Amino acid sequence: MMIPSHRSLRPCSSRRSRSGLSLIELLVVIGVIGLLVALALPAISGARARARATQCANHMRQLGVALQAHQSQYQSLPRDGQNGYGYVVYLLPHLEQSAIYDKMTPHRVAFADLAPAQRSAGEMLLEVVLCPSFASEWKLQPSGLARLSYRGNADVLDGGMDLANVLDGESTTVIAGETTIDQSWLEPGTATLTAPPNQGDFGSRHTQGAHFLMCDGAVRFIADNVDGTTFRALGTANGGDVVGSF
Repeated sequence: MMIPSHRSLRPCSSRRSRSGLSLIELLVVIGVIGLLVALALPAISGARARARATQCANHMRQLGVALQAHQSQYQSLPRDGQNGYGYVVYLLPHLEQSAIYDKMTPHRVAFADLAPAQRSAGEMLLEVVLCPSFASEWKLQPSGLARLSYRGNADVLDGGMDLANVLDGESTTVIAGETTIDQSWLEPGTATLTAPPNQGDFGSRHTQGAHFLMCDGAVRFIADNVDGTTFRALGTANGGDVVGSF
């Protein structure tokens, strides 16, 4: 006679062990995940905005180094509008873009006389003169020329000024500032500091202000609510203005 094994004598479980999640549990998990994502998105967005602002300031510092190098080489700053070009064209050798400069030869050939192949150099995107807050579709002008995010101060760059003649002080005189206005680095187009950031020709896609490059090479973030008189004083090289806090 065969005796049943101990295993076979176990009573069958009246309820099978449950596997997986119930619908209610699944909905709870999805809700928690959604809440975490909602909390994380503003922090991620803010971190990205700060990173873009930092990179923008670094671009302006590189531009400042190039301007100082031009000053040392020629004893003056580049003149926006010389031979029909923007001031950035004359900084190309100091921005590691000598090939573009040599292709255009701006000291010898006026912008109006450029051959089509030479003019096409202006379609080259120069990241160093672009604020990273501009999406890729905004990096080219309708004309096909590449954008410039850092517009020159007319009071300083329209005349090719020697920095020694910036009598109001290099640390309190703007040489260039962010702009959202359509402009290419190939063509001239400076502006005056008539109104605070985002209320005139200068402004940015950052929040609450814009970056400005001073004549001493420093980059300052100037808020939208800066005093108007102070902002205008920052735009004059020899105005004898008293500059307030900014």
